[in-house]
Amino acid sequence: MRVERKSGKNRKIMFTAVAFLVVFFAVELVLDFLILPGLTVKKIYLDSDLEISDPQLMEMLGINNLTWTFIDVERIKKHLESYPVVKKVDVEKIFPDTLKLFIFRRKPVAVVLNNTDKGAVPAVFDEDGYIVQTGVSEESVKLPIISGISFTDPAIGARMPEKLCGILSDLSVLQENNPWLFSLISEIKVIPESADNFNLKLYLNSDTGYQSVTECCANVPVIVDNRVSAESIRRALFVLDVLSSAVTGPVADADIRGGHVVFRLMEDSDG
Repeated sequence: MRVERKSGKNRKIMFTAVAFLVVFFAVELVLDFLILPGLTVKKIYLDSDLEISDPQLMEMLGINNLTWTFIDVERIKKHLESYPVVKKVDVEKIFPDTLKLFIFRRKPVAVVLNNTDKGAVPAVFDEDGYIVQTGVSEESVKLPIISGISFTDPAIGARMPEKLCGILSDLSVLQENNPWLFSLISEIKVIPESADNFNLKLYLNSDTGYQSVTECCANVPVIVDNRVSAESIRRALFVLDVLSSAVTGPVADADIRGGHVVFRLMEDSDG
């Protein structure tokens, strides 16, 4: 006959495991029903490239009188990202009383001037095509102007037509990777070709770094296709530099689309 016996060691392990589970659930109950409901957010750490005052931040968060249990990180994230000037938000809740916020702004890259009863009102666009600011500011006067389009009563949060958003995306890349070339762009005029296509006229600032261009052809627009790149700006600079020494009469514009350069003198232009 075979006799099976349970060792005292096994019973001890089982008792320890049961005791651990009892203590764990007891602590969980104390946290859920006694401690957490009484906790409030006492510290907020903000990391942002936006200038947000303390009262503005508290108004944006909308968490007054909410206890720790009811702080919804996803809700806060979605709410903050609903502001037109905000591109992305990361929120972190740190026990027992801290909230960490990372708020990234939409990057202004260009301005559209809209004619109103009060004169020309600037609308500042970000890299995704959204209006993030209206009116004149220190930042807006340093951005390139996009002309040839207009908005009726532009409002913050309104978006540029989808087919034109590529211009803003290109400008953002140029601003990030080639700030000097970006700073040379004074104006970009949209020239419609068809319902779905357009070309661009680039106007460069007079301070190009090329003495001959500054003296002669800085105000000559250069026609490109519907994209703006570091290569197209460099090519425009080169063409203007060559024109300044090779052409005697005033130049209306230079067309650098395709493999050849075509320029028109003022007397050939329709004005």
